[in-house]
Amino acid sequence: MILDGYSRAYALDFARQLHATPVAPRLANAVAGRTRNLAAGGDALALAFTIDARNGFALVSPLRLSTGEAEQARVLAASLTARIAPDRQIGFGFRQSADGLVAQLQGARFPAFIVAGAPGEDLGFATADRNAVALRQMLGGFGLTLSAEAGEAVSAPVRFADALRLQRQRERMQRVGLALDRSFGAVDTALGLSWVREDGTVLGARFHDAFGRNGADSVFVDARAGWSLRPDLRLGAAWRVGYTMPRAGRAIVGGRLLSSAFAVDVEKLGVFAADDRLALRLAQPLRVESGGVRLNLPVDYDYATLTPTFALTRYDLTPRGRELIAELAWRGELWGGDAAASAFYRKDPGHYASVPDDKGVAVKWSKGF
Repeated sequence: MILDGYSRAYALDFARQLHATPVAPRLANAVAGRTRNLAAGGDALALAFTIDARNGFALVSPLRLSTGEAEQARVLAASLTARIAPDRQIGFGFRQSADGLVAQLQGARFPAFIVAGAPGEDLGFATADRNAVALRQMLGGFGLTLSAEAGEAVSAPVRFADALRLQRQRERMQRVGLALDRSFGAVDTALGLSWVREDGTVLGARFHDAFGRNGADSVFVDARAGWSLRPDLRLGAAWRVGYTMPRAGRAIVGGRLLSSAFAVDVEKLGVFAADDRLALRLAQPLRVESGGVRLNLPVDYDYATLTPTFALTRYDLTPRGRELIAELAWRGELWGGDAAASAFYRKDPGHYASVPDDKGVAVKWSKGF
């Protein structure tokens, strides 16, 4: 309850203090920077990592790096998978999500796109410093995978009174999951269930301390299927649905959010050459379909008793826009190197109905030496 100098109650529009999450520049993030992907191993042990070489050429052997070279060759992400028994695998990920690690252990096959991501890569908010571990056990024809990860949820930038620039706030997040996969001839399927705990955010949204910052709990259900119609033609689909429950505290008394994401793609091998591939994907990033947060706020003030009247208010968090991404991507060998080309179209980027549609093309070519 806000009172002025004459003890008069007045309304305050908190909506003016909202800061929206900036629309992610998917194309710039995908093609910017100079990185090197290195991988080695076999059926029993595999190691892969990405090196940031923007400040100079990064040598492969860490034992030969000088101090300056070590600073230039910063490891951005890494994964290690090992077969510890004929029917058991384990994997570790550094700055990598559990979803990617689980898919790697399952041997899942996905087309490579520059802009359009898969539902399993999206929690609905930006994250950082995610480290994961996964264990897969074969049970007859089924594969059972247990995974866990920890990282940080990165909220929209906010401006503080003692700062001259916008700053992003980070809150801890943890996740555990269980996935079951099996192949039926030319069809491969997977079903997963995971629980995400955010310590101070609600799907990445950060509330003021006066409202309460008790975080949220989310349950995600994932399903995917792939069908190899022919050795050179494959159809794939993936879907994710989430149920988020903000934890009560101070003005926040509860609420619920229903979210979903999907992707459908088709991939053709050997289009222009024997080993190239052309793929088309239609995808929707994770979007809140319905729901919001319930707040216990003052709605009236009695000057006779000098007491406010409180009531439950529902704050809707459903966006008006719906982002849909269509991308046509090609990958193959060209002029002795690896080449990729992509054309994409994004409707309502970031699920903002007022943001112009995003479209573009990208061409990449690289050669190791």
